[in-house]
Order: sequence, then structure tokens, then C-alpha cells
Amino acid sequence: MKRFLLALLIAALPAAMASASMLVPVDVQTELFINIGKHDRNFDPAKPTILGIVYQEEFPESVSVKNALIESMKRHNLPITCVPIDARSPQLLRRRLTDTEANLLYVAPLRAIDVREIVSMTQARGIRTVTGVPEYVELGIAVGIGLRNNRPLIIINLEAARAEGAAFSSQLLSLARIVGPLR
Repeated sequence: MKRFLLALLIAALPAAMASASMLVPVDVQTELFINIGKHDRNFDPAKPTILGIVYQEEFPESVSVKNALIESMKRHNLPITCVPIDARSPQLLRRRLTDTEANLLYVAPLRAIDVREIVSMTQARGIRTVTGVPEYVELGIAVGIGLRNNRPLIIINLEAARAEGAAFSSQLLSLARIVGPLR
């Protein structure tokens, strides 16, 4: 019986790991996040945007997403400063998030990091959070991009967004899938 349960657990691991990946290409996410930002009445477009990108140097998917996001920002010729934030360990991540001047934070796919820790720090500082990993929105990241019927879907954790200081228009909220409450 123990062997059977162990085999089931091992068989389920790849599926669980795959569920924390991105479903929508970074270029598409960038377009959507630009438009979503226009619907946040409390985000000051006159203020310089500093985008912190939380990623893990030792996780190839995470590095690939970070690089693709930086390239996408360049292609769109956006006046956004990208600041990579390596999250090799929870301690390093905490220190880097404490020191960052970012007012927007993108969370790439991560391993062995509790996304809720990121959320508690960003909410305390009023830093907006976005991600391409839909599962992270359930954990408190404010805005994510997923898929529905093979089309990009905006996912908003409304309680998390409000805790970060966002005030999204009703027009945006009517287009999005709302999740929460924050746990």
C-alpha cells in the first residue's frame, strides 16, 4: 500500500510542477499589462515606472521569462526601467524586495519560494504585482494572465489589488475573472 501511494505521489509531481507555468507568451502579457495599467485610477503614469522582475537564476524557465520580459519592454519602447531581482533563497528575496525602488513587480515562475511572502512585502509597500502564472493570483498576486478557450484571460485578485492600492475601472473588472479572497 505504501509503495502504491508513493508511486501515485511521484506520478502526480510532474503535473503539479507543470501547473505553475505560464500559459500565455510574454509579448502578449506585456500588451495586456500595458492596457491593464491604464485602468488603474491610482497608478500615476507621470511617475517613472520601475519594474522589478522576480526570478530565479538557477531555474531555466524563470530566467527565460525574465529575459523575454526585458526584451518585450525594449520592443515596445516603453519608458520602464527593468530591475531583475534574483530569488535564489527566501532570505535573498526578502533583502532584495526590501531594498527595491520598484513600483511594479512581475513574478516569473519560481521554485521553493512562498509567493505569499512576496505578497506581504509588496502590499506593505504599495507595489503593484503582476504575473503570467495564473496560480500565483490565487496566492495574492494582484493581476495575472491565464487562458480560457485558448484566449488570454485577465485574472484579478481584487482584494490583493486593493491592498496594493490599485483602483481598477469597472470596465476592466467586467472583462476579468475575479478571484480571492486573499488567504
